[in-house]
Amino acid sequence: MTLRITHFVLSCAVAAVLSFAASAQASVEMKFLQINPAGGLGSVGLSFNGDLVAGTIGQQIWDVRNETGTPELQLIDIADGDGQADNLISFCIELSQYVKGSWQDYDKGLLAAAPDPFLAGAPGYVIGADRAAALDLLADNYWAAATGSNLVDAIAFQLAIWEIVHEDPSGPTDNPPLAATLDVSDNQGTFFVTNDSPSGDLATAIGVANSWLGSLPSLTGNDSLSLMALMHPTQQDQIVQLQANPEPATMMVWGVLVAGVLVRTNRQKRSLQG
Repeated sequence: MTLRITHFVLSCAVAAVLSFAASAQASVEMKFLQINPAGGLGSVGLSFNGDLVAGTIGQQIWDVRNETGTPELQLIDIADGDGQADNLISFCIELSQYVKGSWQDYDKGLLAAAPDPFLAGAPGYVIGADRAAALDLLADNYWAAATGSNLVDAIAFQLAIWEIVHEDPSGPTDNPPLAATLDVSDNQGTFFVTNDSPSGDLATAIGVANSWLGSLPSLTGNDSLSLMALMHPTQQDQIVQLQANPEPATMMVWGVLVAGVLVRTNRQKRSLQG
């Protein structure tokens, strides 16, 4: 399956880059609270480019404070019912780093420039424009389902994210092309669920994830929505969806910023921390 989404890459880049143009420093403090819905699905075995991990999969729920810079996160009150909009739903990018239940300072950044997904044997990659565009298209169509009360949809969405990010690392490290085939089933490619006879919610979620990934070439994007990366040097990087409200800017400013993303040097491979 080859995705023809060059025009979508461009529109996403415009919205995302202009949103970040207004702020030189953009960060937020976040504390991991829980996995939703219903605590997520635990002990799911995953393989990515030769590394094996097991994790609990679902929506990641955060407490948020001390936000600076633009664009602003869209916070809700979901964790404690205290009437304060200080919580966030996100999904993670990385598989070899973890989250902590203590306050951590995350940088806001362009998804295409989000760093090295920590692939064994393939260090130094950023997500790049093509994979970021596929993630944005996935979120435009399925974020609402993934952030609702259905556990299967949350699992499927997270699996689909990891597949887009981790499948077939190749090409230039600053802009790897999107893999031609996207499938999270056992022994399919360089990222997959290590269960050759899944059952229950996991089996259903694998089917949903593969269906969503297979639908990408026929989906329509929504320019009013965009994805943002929340990045930390030793904790799992996250993605969140925002309403995109870019300010007008000249083509010169846009061109300089996009060029900066495409030539950004790779961040050093980071130490694994629990």
